[in-house]
Amino acid sequence: MKIYILIIILIISGCNFDFLTSYRCIENNKVRPVALIIDNKGLAEAAPRDTVSIHTSFGGEKVKTVQWYFSLPQSTGSNKDSSLLIPGSTVLFTNSFSDSINIQIRIPDSVIIKAFENSTSLKTLLPADTYDSIPTQLLEKKPSEIISALELLAYSDNSSSPQISNALQSIAGNTSSLEQNLPILLQVFTVPIKIHGIINGKYNIEATISVRYNTRLRNLGVFIPVNRNPVINQITLYKVRGELKSFSPHYDHSRIDTSYDFTKTKSITFEKGYSYFLFANMDFPVDTGISMYRAKGLEDFVFEWFYYNENPNGISADSLFLIENWPPNSGSIRLLPPLSRQVRHFSIWLVIYDYYLGERLRPVGFGVKQTDIEIVY
Repeated sequence: MKIYILIIILIISGCNFDFLTSYRCIENNKVRPVALIIDNKGLAEAAPRDTVSIHTSFGGEKVKTVQWYFSLPQSTGSNKDSSLLIPGSTVLFTNSFSDSINIQIRIPDSVIIKAFENSTSLKTLLPADTYDSIPTQLLEKKPSEIISALELLAYSDNSSSPQISNALQSIAGNTSSLEQNLPILLQVFTVPIKIHGIINGKYNIEATISVRYNTRLRNLGVFIPVNRNPVINQITLYKVRGELKSFSPHYDHSRIDTSYDFTKTKSITFEKGYSYFLFANMDFPVDTGISMYRAKGLEDFVFEWFYYNENPNGISADSLFLIENWPPNSGSIRLLPPLSRQVRHFSIWLVIYDYYLGERLRPVGFGVKQTDIEIVY
């Protein structure tokens, strides 16, 4: 599929990159996946036995048919398993510019157990430079023994039973060791399930859901990382007096002529002598990640803006509509007036997703917001 990338800006700080912001055109003769969100009661991850919602947003060509199948870890069986999909859970939403599909899947009970059933020791699953930081007795344990302990801790109804005490003892002899070892073990025993979709019989999409025990073990009293989906509350457009390259609603409040709340207003007018800035209003907690080497840190974010406009008389969409990045590391852009008055309707999507470098198979949290706009001349 042909994708137009207008601007890509990468901010580099030391060995880590901070924010990536890009802008992509959606063509009306091709299906364009905008975002695929794993939603487990607000979390971007799942544990065995969980029922999980998957929300997928599309732009461009209308979605008519979708086939879903799933690839489980290699030792668990078929690479094209459709049994995870809950019958009757598929719901399609559509409007003039976009489609979205919601489905639900159930995570198999034994997906982690089966993935490691042939592994001989924890040591074989770890990087060699982590051996010195993990007790020798734990390194030599069979993964099946450790997973049995994690299963008991995750799903037992009686937290004070002798079996729970034995399970904790098998992982770590005391609370301090548990806090040291458990986040590493949870990364080792995270498994990916690949999600595949075939749209209209010809477009392929793929995503991954990370399956781990983290959500089930948060009551142990030690730090267990989980990843929540970021939330975009709304997109606001500010009409600002003057030809400005940059603008802050806080510091340049006196320059604001009009603000458009796109949850209420669906039309705007571009006028000479004014600048227009789109801002995403986001209010969500930032999650903490932990690496295989026990380094903790806050997650970072990537922002992507997508736009679609009607394509009159076969004119290229990119020649009609322009976006400028401002600033390069946030959920905001400068919107330039269309180059042709033939442009009457367009749609804007903002997609945000998170990451933390160094955490094995960390789930990716997504947020998406779309607004459809009419231009009045």
